[in-house]
Amino acid sequence: MSKKSVLFMLVLCLLWLVLIAILRTPASDSYALLNFGLISLLGIIIICAAYIDLHTEILPDLLTLYATLPCLACLILVNALKAQSLGYTLSVPHMLAICKPLLGSLLGFAVLKGLQLLLRHKSGREELGSGDCKLMLAIGALTGPENILPTLFLAVLLLFPFFFLVKKRRLPFGPALVSATLITVLGNFSFKLFS
Repeated sequence: MSKKSVLFMLVLCLLWLVLIAILRTPASDSYALLNFGLISLLGIIIICAAYIDLHTEILPDLLTLYATLPCLACLILVNALKAQSLGYTLSVPHMLAICKPLLGSLLGFAVLKGLQLLLRHKSGREELGSGDCKLMLAIGALTGPENILPTLFLAVLLLFPFFFLVKKRRLPFGPALVSATLITVLGNFSFKLFS
C-alpha cells in the first residue's frame, strides 16, 4: 500500500474514534472504559480490514481472526467482571447479557456462512468469500445479535448501486459490511443518546 493509502486508513480510524467518543460518552467506572476501548479497537480492526479488502479483495486472517478473537474474549471478560461487581447471579438472562458479543459473533458468522454455502450450491462457484464470514465475527460483537440481519440488509443496499456503476463482475463485500456496521453502531449510539 502507498503512503497515501495508509494515511487515508489512519484518517478513517481517527474519524471512527472521534465519532464513537462523541456519541458514546463512557461512564466513569473502569468497566465502561474498558468496554469503550475494546469497541473502539474492534471498529479500527474492521475499518482496516475493509480498506485492505477494497484494494486487494482479500480479508486477512490477521485482522478477521487473530485480532478479533482476543477482543471478543476481553469483551466477555469485562462483561463478566462487571456483572460480578454488581452482584449478579449466574442466571440465564445474566449469562446471555455477559455473552452478548459472543452470541452476535456466532450468529453473524453462521448467517453469512449459510449464505456463502447457499450461493456456492446455487451458482457452482465462490460468490462470497470466507473472509467475509470471518469478518462477521467482529461485526457481530459490535452490533450484537439483534442487529445482524439489519446490518446485512443495509450492506446489500449499500453495495447494490455499485453493480451498476462499476464494470467489475465481483465486488468486495467487506467494505459494504463495514460501512453498514458503522452506520448501525453509530446510529444506535446516537439514538440512545438523543432519546
